[in-house]
Amino acid sequence: VLRYYYDEDKQIKTKQYALKRTHIMTQYKRRYFKNEKMITYLDEVFNEISILDTLNDNSEENSKFVIKLHEVLYNAEFPYLYLVTDFCDLGPIMQRDHINYNHFHSDKIIKFFMQRFGSKIELQYDELDRDNTLIKKLSLPLSFKHTISKKIFKDLLLGIKYIHSKNISHRDIKIENLLYDSINDKATIIDFSISSHLPSNKMINEPGGSLHYQSPEMFSTESTKGYYNPLPSDIYSLGVCMYIFIYEEFPYDDECELALQMKILKRELKFPFDSQDKDYDEVLAAMMEKDPQKRESIDEILTYKYFN
Repeated sequence: VLRYYYDEDKQIKTKQYALKRTHIMTQYKRRYFKNEKMITYLDEVFNEISILDTLNDNSEENSKFVIKLHEVLYNAEFPYLYLVTDFCDLGPIMQRDHINYNHFHSDKIIKFFMQRFGSKIELQYDELDRDNTLIKKLSLPLSFKHTISKKIFKDLLLGIKYIHSKNISHRDIKIENLLYDSINDKATIIDFSISSHLPSNKMINEPGGSLHYQSPEMFSTESTKGYYNPLPSDIYSLGVCMYIFIYEEFPYDDECELALQMKILKRELKFPFDSQDKDYDEVLAAMMEKDPQKRESIDEILTYKYFN
């Protein structure tokens, strides 16, 4: 959506914003139960508004890596609720096809970084992609993917650091919720619908997020152990995204949800091929450590050579 405003010279300017639309009536459908209370999709919308309001602090440098909510619009004549947010023109940092749900690099992202770094790469497109937007898997040089990865994931680590500083856990870090803004040259974290304000003990007792990205400790929330600290889980989920960005597949996968959970809990992290960057291997192992007590903090991860 375009919005018009006057600059200092009283000239009309335009700026693009994203519009997230929610139909009020359909949002009363059941989503899940939380502490014996039924949570609807509309509850999640209001939760996201509350979270984004807390994160709307432009005085902190790292806040720029988190999507900003500018306005909430509602008209009773048309039962929609609109969230006006920043517009990230390049979209998600990777794309997924609608046939096999495989991960592909987006030509928008790659072309932007080719121009930025002065690289010349002949792009190959997936044969099933009629619009030539999905780059053929494993066709990009690993060195170029690492160059982009270092920039994008350092931005995202700083964004998560800011979120955690506000005593909030995102709880749904995944590829689809990580966008890139070429105008401001930065990665941006979106979708805070299931994020949580942490209670005083910094623990909650509910799982969350997409299964492939969930950390091992999330699967203990339904046992008698009860609670977990969700902050290290965001770091693990971002590690899964880093894995996908280089290898273009999930680190753990299975059609059976229970089998997938067991792989995440028990199976050692393996790589389908040599990443050709030992610094990447080290930081990924740190972020995807299965034991949340041993998983390193964001400040520690940012000191790794891969990001410096």
